[in-house]
Amino acid sequence: MDIKIKFGCHLKKLRKQKNLTQEKLSELANIDRSYISDIERGVKNVSIEKLYQLANALEISMKDLLNFE
Repeated sequence: MDIKIKFGCHLKKLRKQKNLTQEKLSELANIDRSYISDIERGVKNVSIEKLYQLANALEISMKDLLNFE
């Protein structure tokens, strides 16, 4: 499986564990909702800046955000 798809599935799982919609996560992370959708579907290659924003929005460490193998 492609690493972008694996990460997207992991992000979606984390988001749902926090009971967040894509829209709410996008507000918290200051990332467009459509971009969140693209990440979760494995369409976008995420920058380190976006990873940092997502980790902060989910209130987890970047290590936990990237721990999907």
